[in-house]
Amino acid sequence: MAEAFPRLFSPVTLGRVTLRNRIAMAPLTRQMAHPDGTPTDEMVAYYARRARGGLGLIVTEGTYEQDAFQSRAYLSQPGIANAAHVAGWKKVCNAVHEQGAKIVIQLMHGGRVCDPRTLGDKPPVSASATQSGGWVLYTDNDYEKTIRNIDGDWPKVTFPPARALSVEELHAVADGFAAGAKRA
Repeated sequence: MAEAFPRLFSPVTLGRVTLRNRIAMAPLTRQMAHPDGTPTDEMVAYYARRARGGLGLIVTEGTYEQDAFQSRAYLSQPGIANAAHVAGWKKVCNAVHEQGAKIVIQLMHGGRVCDPRTLGDKPPVSASATQSGGWVLYTDNDYEKTIRNIDGDWPKVTFPPARALSVEELHAVADGFAAGAKRA
């Protein structure tokens, strides 16, 4: 391995950030946040374990950036939409930094593929009025059971049609990403 990738374990500087090596963890959906999107102690431990394992950079799972415009895509998705979310992420970041790694947040908006359980009585939103293909698998709110038994006979719910955002709303969504980035 060292012969094929001689600099893999050497530090690298990206802008003003120096990573201890060139090994990065790609974003993985974990669904470990509290129902309100606040990071949990389980998330602190999860990301700290990956950092302790020697990663140079961790990219978090998709994190919703605002409470408006049906931004949240799925249950137990972490957010960075308010002060409580920021405080929770601060604990995660501190734990990762204590292990010598860096962490960046992946901001995302659910768009037309929001789990209907996150929407209340609102439709998902998108740049155009379209409906996503596919479906959401439902069990008794037991995500792990769903994933492990995907070939089972589980109820499937199609994604509802999305409402097209106005130009003003699209700008507000973009502003939400900017605000989320500042909070991160």
